[in-house]
Amino acid sequence: SMTASATTATGTIASYQWYKNTSNSYTGAVQIANETNATFTPPTTSTGTTYYYCEITNSWGCKTNTPISGAINVYAAPVITSQPTGATYCQNVNATALTVTATAGGLGTLTYQWYSNNSNSNSNGTLLTGATSATYTPSTATVGTTYYYVVINNGGGAAGCSLLASNAVAVVVNDLPVINAISLGAQTLCLNATP
Repeated sequence: SMTASATTATGTIASYQWYKNTSNSYTGAVQIANETNATFTPPTTSTGTTYYYCEITNSWGCKTNTPISGAINVYAAPVITSQPTGATYCQNVNATALTVTATAGGLGTLTYQWYSNNSNSNSNGTLLTGATSATYTPSTATVGTTYYYVVINNGGGAAGCSLLASNAVAVVVNDLPVINAISLGAQTLCLNATP
């Protein structure tokens, strides 16, 4: 919560009135209805940056403003608009990048961290070092099924309140056929003969 306090040489404090603004200025500020106490708790019901100050009036009718507070920043969790899609590959072929599309939901800058998992879950996976963009290209070197997901953070938000994990998607890598023996005998044939 925010606290406004004042001392006066004459008179007593008669009233408090809180104001808010989207810029760090008294100009254009909007009075907050029913916020007339020395303390005020800013709401977190909408995203964005808001500046607050309190107008204090003494019993003589003289008014002064508290300094405008530092910005109160309210972050929302990211919103995924397109989930990654799994795929099936043959071993050692080039895979298509897994891609997620997300928005910050208002204030903030998104950051990404990809994970792999042995089970179809988007938690408790293994962090993939350096996989910190909206895309990740999985390896096809090892045969089997691996699940991948990305955790998106709305940078600057309070720890934990702005994290969102994508769906876990399967990347299946199938092995190549193994040739045990090759027998290609050379033959000399007449036209239309049966080889």
